[in-house]
Amino acid sequence: MISGLPPFYSTDRKTLFNNIQHEELKFTKYHDAVVQDLLSQLLMKDPSERLASAAEIMAHDFFAGIDWQKMEQRKLRTPYTPEVLGPLDLRHFEQEQTSKPIASSPNSLETFGKQAQGGSKT
Repeated sequence: MISGLPPFYSTDRKTLFNNIQHEELKFTKYHDAVVQDLLSQLLMKDPSERLASAAEIMAHDFFAGIDWQKMEQRKLRTPYTPEVLGPLDLRHFEQEQTSKPIASSPNSLETFGKQAQGGSKT
């Protein structure tokens, strides 16, 4: 996700799961040592070896600049806050992604279309 695509990415579901189970994590020149270490620890093949607890993850060098107390108190400002016109404003997402059907809910697009036009939410 740090580089735009999830690790082990494939458009083919079978290949994706095979990659997750058997392929090594690959990094680009844009992944510095801290990012590589974080991802490597989060994505260990053996779940017992992974960074798992919130405390372990929060203590990683990748998050060194975050004041977790201020975060919890909601006193930190986000580095970027997109302007949105409402809950259905999708202009910050690629149309290629927002036009795809939602596979888990056959009626979702119909329902979404009604909501977007100001109609019923049911």
